[in-house]
Amino acid sequence: MIKTLIFESNINKLTNIINTINNRNKEINIRYIATTMHEVKNVILKEDINLVLFFQEGLELSQRTDKYIEELSKIKNIKIIYFFKDKKYAYVKNKNENIFFLNNNDSLENLCKKVEKIILNNIWDETIYNIRRKIVLKLIELGYNLKYKGTFYLIDAIEYCYTNNKSDTLNNLEKNVYVHVAKKYNKSLNNIKTNIIKATQMIEERYTTKNEYYTPKLVIILVLLHLKEITQ
Repeated sequence: MIKTLIFESNINKLTNIINTINNRNKEINIRYIATTMHEVKNVILKEDINLVLFFQEGLELSQRTDKYIEELSKIKNIKIIYFFKDKKYAYVKNKNENIFFLNNNDSLENLCKKVEKIILNNIWDETIYNIRRKIVLKLIELGYNLKYKGTFYLIDAIEYCYTNNKSDTLNNLEKNVYVHVAKKYNKSLNNIKTNIIKATQMIEERYTTKNEYYTPKLVIILVLLHLKEITQ
């Protein structure tokens, strides 16, 4: 089942969307409905979902797109589809492979067909998705803030360590791990390292005691041990 969130406040339109989707595709399971961007963020952060359908035509595309949401879509492997009527958005490109744009001038039936095509062409890797989700939840538990780029870089670093389980990986984080994160984001090695350190330094005090001093390496080890424990 594809667990889905719909962003639309017009009740009549929302009803039509839900009915059309339910009649066409039983695999799309509409679990959540949001009427504000705040609600969308909360659901994406806290719930286990696969797909977000952004309607809400009263808002400009710039008001519906959000860096925080788009970064979360990468981490949690959530596909986001924006619908729009204005032709000026027809050629909008997004570097995030989880983001899609569809012209909303079509019928609901045809829009559903296009959504289904996107789903078919973008099969979710549930194993990686679940691992990334567990990493995110553990980092939040440790006190990391998702508003910092370094937190996202650290998530990728931990995932790399987890999927490339070699004894010497942690001996040199810059050479063995950060370099791969830098290539992914097209950033310098120093940029990745600096942002990860900053995100680690910004852990809120209430999550730590005077005897706890986190370093990126220590955090990576803690999360890897956590993953090993819960996947055994």
